[in-house]
Amino acid sequence: MKRFLKHRAKLFPIIMLMLPLMGAKCSVSGNNAAGPSSKITPVAGSGTTAWYYGSFPYDPLTFSGDLYDQINMERVRNGLRALTWHDGVALVAQLHSADMNTKKYVNIVSPEGIDPYERMVSSNPAINFDEAYGFAAKTQTPTQVFAQLLADVNSRLAIYDRNATHFGASFQSNPGPYYVTILIVTNPRA
Repeated sequence: MKRFLKHRAKLFPIIMLMLPLMGAKCSVSGNNAAGPSSKITPVAGSGTTAWYYGSFPYDPLTFSGDLYDQINMERVRNGLRALTWHDGVALVAQLHSADMNTKKYVNIVSPEGIDPYERMVSSNPAINFDEAYGFAAKTQTPTQVFAQLLADVNSRLAIYDRNATHFGASFQSNPGPYYVTILIVTNPRA
C-alpha cells in the first residue's frame, strides 16, 4: 500500500494530462469557462468596437504570437489540431489586458464584475461562441505564461480540449511584467 501511495502522487498529473486525450469529458471550473454565448448577457460599452478579420493579425514576433505558437505546438504534439488565431477574440483579450494594466489587477473578472465572455458578446459585431476559456497572468515572457498554463489544471484542460478551435491573447505594459489575457474559444462567430 505504501508503494502505491508513493507512486500515486507521480501518476496523478500524468493521468490528468491524458484524460482529455482519451476522450474523457473534464470540465474547467469557476470563472475560467463560459458558454454557450446565448446564455451570457451583454454589458453595454464593455466590448471592442468595429472589429473585423485582419484588425489584429497574428504576428509570430509578438508576445501573443509566441504564446499562440507554443500552445499550438503542445496541442499538435499531443495529437490535437492547432487552434486558429481570431482577431476579434484577440482584441477582446487586448481590451481586458489594458483594463488589468490600468486598474492593476490580475483576474479574468474585472473589479466591476466584467469578464472577457461578456466583452465578446458585447463587441461590435458580437462574438458568439459555443464555449470559451479565459486566463489572466502577470509575467515577463510568453514561455513563463505557457509554463503557468500547463501547471494549472483548468488551463491545461482548456489547452487539451479537442473541441477548442480558436485562440486570442494580448498583453499590456511595456516594459514588463506584462498583464496577459488568454482566450481559447470553441466555434466563435460574428
